Amino acid sequence: MKTIILKRLLVVTLIVLTQACAVVLPTETNNPVKHPFKPGEGAVVVSITSNSAQLNYVSKITLEQVLPPNYASGTKKATPTQYYLNDIKNINRDTSFLAGNLPAGEYKLVALQAPVGAPGTVSYSLRNFNTSIVGNIVVKPNQISDLGRVVLTAINLNAGIGRSKQYLDNAELIKKYLPEWTAIETHSVDSGWLEPRKDIDIAESFATIYPIGMNAITDLEAGYVAGASRMGTMHVRTPKGFWKTVVQAPDFLPIRSIALHPDDNVRFIVGAESAKLFKINKEFEFIEIDTGNLVNGTILFIDQDKQTKRWYLGVRQEVRSADDKPPTLAVYYSDDLESGDWAVLIEASVAWSAWSGETYAWVWPRSNGLGFASTETSSVHCFDYASQAWTEYPIPNDQRLIGLTGGANDSIGVLAGKSGGFAGVFANTYYTTNCGESWVQTYSPYKVKASAPLMLADGTVLEKGGVFRDGGIYASKTPWEKEGWQKILDDSVLAESIYLTEKGDLIMISNGQWGWEAIRGSSDGGKTWTIEKSSYSQKMQDAIDGAKEN
Repeated sequence: MKTIILKRLLVVTLIVLTQACAVVLPTETNNPVKHPFKPGEGAVVVSITSNSAQLNYVSKITLEQVLPPNYASGTKKATPTQYYLNDIKNINRDTSFLAGNLPAGEYKLVALQAPVGAPGTVSYSLRNFNTSIVGNIVVKPNQISDLGRVVLTAINLNAGIGRSKQYLDNAELIKKYLPEWTAIETHSVDSGWLEPRKDIDIAESFATIYPIGMNAITDLEAGYVAGASRMGTMHVRTPKGFWKTVVQAPDFLPIRSIALHPDDNVRFIVGAESAKLFKINKEFEFIEIDTGNLVNGTILFIDQDKQTKRWYLGVRQEVRSADDKPPTLAVYYSDDLESGDWAVLIEASVAWSAWSGETYAWVWPRSNGLGFASTETSSVHCFDYASQAWTEYPIPNDQRLIGLTGGANDSIGVLAGKSGGFAGVFANTYYTTNCGESWVQTYSPYKVKASAPLMLADGTVLEKGGVFRDGGIYASKTPWEKEGWQKILDDSVLAESIYLTEKGDLIMISNGQWGWEAIRGSSDGGKTWTIEKSSYSQKMQDAIDGAKEN
């Protein structure tokens, strides 16, 4: 399914490269950080941010020589040489820094390569339309061509690429992430672009305005809700379902968690990758917080005990080669948010297993504390802030925990099964209102279970499904019975994420399954839905269609 969606997203402006014919692979280039220039060489450096749920960070860029018109080598027409720029520093989930030493000359950007899952990669070739937007590049001997930031983004069902207007060079990135590159100070540096940035270059502005990858959905106060997109744009939803773009994170840093701050001079606390934590003040300025001895990882959860003022952070840490420790999700606590002395409260592995496949862990807020669960233990843990004590109960019948949702009134819904294969074929669904001390199994019409049930404030339980057919959402106030279930939405939403707000509204995010992202809201328990915000622009589509006709 992902491959189909991906091709649909990129079909207009990108061509998928195949192996149906012989291909001369581009020439690998030397890393300028480690290798000095050879005679006649210069360097190209560029950072690129991918604003797409289908593509991870770009790991290779292919540049092709631009030969003079009618250029020939002997009696044959010359074939321009292509070169790879390689990822020499992965900045975060979506941004990479690429560089390479190349022979002096003029080049054009012809292909990108990005990891799609593991272990393979998919390569895409850009058409001339995209190349003409960003323009050509010039490399000069003993000189560094700094192209600044390039943005790759979904534009409706198309993919767009453009040059950043905000980040014209990579001086700060080099200083911060590549301090060992001291030789750069001995060379002259220029932009490397042959032409100024064009007015029709809208990839960056489109990506920051229209949300892709909306996550970190967080209740604020008085019915307001916050969320953030992949490009680090924070949006706030009013109680009536209107979304407003409020602030842009520096360097397009993906915001992964949001919380309110008790200080009247601070609007929000936001967490990101690389253990980055920021205060957003009344002027909507980002102020980085010294996180003390917090481990390096992605901050996915932020909460504070309002009585003791103690802070809790949920941090996902990837595999570390230094101690060969597998990826984990852990909750840390500290009495101080700034320069905190962080200690582990609970931790679970989220490593991939050849026997059982993906493993997961969850951390979520509760009315008087937090909840934690993992595939590793197949138990639900609830931590009470007042007593500083854990409550732990297992998933029914020692089943493997596959999915979890936190519902109204501290209810918890789970998807669990014995199999390590495709979950839904053998999975069961349950919910609990007492942190797993007792469980109720649900019997929705979906025979193939693929999502955890969600309980609303009035006791109604929702389940979405439709792996093979009958996509939609069913609801019941007697979910333990097979009768009484009613289909309230006849639409395929299995790949969409549903959030329940404190006010009782439902927010559903499409996660780019159509090649564009839609945020829908419901105030009647999921019976009717309204598109509140979307990354689809009809005005932009009309412009694209008009360009095709001309």
